[in-house]
Amino acid sequence: AYAMILGSLAKNGAFRRDGEDTGAVELGYTHCSGPGLFNEIAQEMADDILEINNSSAQLLCNAFIEGFGINREPIPDESDLELNNVQAHADEIVADRVQVDEKTGICPRTGAKLELFQLNSIQRKEVLDSLITMAKEEYISFSNKKKRNKNHVFDDDMPVRELKNFVEWMEEREGEPFTAIVDGANVGYFGYPDFHYSNIEQVVRELESRNERPVVVIPTKYVRDVFFASGARRMQKITERDWQVIDDLRKDNIFYEVPIACLDDYYWMIAAVVNQTKAESPVDLTVSVENEEGRFPGARPILVTVDKMRDHKLELMAPRLFRRFYSCHIVNYFIPPHNESEWEPRPTTLFPADIFSREIQGNKAPDDDSLVWHIPVTEWGEHERLSIRIP
Repeated sequence: AYAMILGSLAKNGAFRRDGEDTGAVELGYTHCSGPGLFNEIAQEMADDILEINNSSAQLLCNAFIEGFGINREPIPDESDLELNNVQAHADEIVADRVQVDEKTGICPRTGAKLELFQLNSIQRKEVLDSLITMAKEEYISFSNKKKRNKNHVFDDDMPVRELKNFVEWMEEREGEPFTAIVDGANVGYFGYPDFHYSNIEQVVRELESRNERPVVVIPTKYVRDVFFASGARRMQKITERDWQVIDDLRKDNIFYEVPIACLDDYYWMIAAVVNQTKAESPVDLTVSVENEEGRFPGARPILVTVDKMRDHKLELMAPRLFRRFYSCHIVNYFIPPHNESEWEPRPTTLFPADIFSREIQGNKAPDDDSLVWHIPVTEWGEHERLSIRIP
């Protein structure tokens, strides 16, 4: 609907600086025509939806070509827009598919810098409450299945109680704040059917080399002498070297054991939105692009995992909240296979979280007060946007 409204107005020249009065003021808008009216409607669209589809992007581009008399051929139906990363002139109308620089967040056509939208305090609380509710519902669903066996006794309030204990631990602990949360079970199984503490050591070492303060969140079953390795489907015994890693992590107070029957995923997800109130830290843990410490720019804490989080009822979370949560905090990794010994140092790779949001956003142009709109398109690449500027 937004693309149709914007396209119709653009096609008729309503967004030109010499555009005729559209009567929009009578509908509650501040501007009756021109770039100001486009900005108002585009902001409404940004507040309501996250992205548009390819057909809508094509419609908008063709509307701008016709309405502004841009000297280029309209895009044929069902055709893809071609990338245009050539820097535009200061007075040039822009309605193009661009590839935003993933390391700087800068649009090549306009020089405008895209923003990273993080969860605000109210949204963080909403995510926290949603995750606690999901954890309880999932536990109740699990316990209802198990209750068919009368020997099982379940406490339906236990998962919430234990999660709140974890939240309290994060909030009340003193010292440096955690800036990286490691999904211990995910890392331990990476590349193997059985569990490997050598993987966890590799990831922790890599994070510390990048000046991060990690904490490993892990189910308590993996801290027993013998446990069932789900990937290998057999019992596995913890080795003496494994215990050394566990003891070192415990000694440094960067090891949290998730109680039995509690899903550890909710713990490391919640860790990203907990306020570490007593930790010795600045108010904002965000790392700037210009930092000289070798750290990934973006929000903190980061969540180190390759879990796609498809097996949780995350659709209960508002789409905008989940997208901000995921794009701001998730850092993937790769650990290469070992040669002679799994404990030998291996070049572990971390893939940074986004430094700009995959949401519709208006960004200030570098040379004037105009806005450049960057619109994600469902079928396009992760860092591609529809860039629209009316100078």
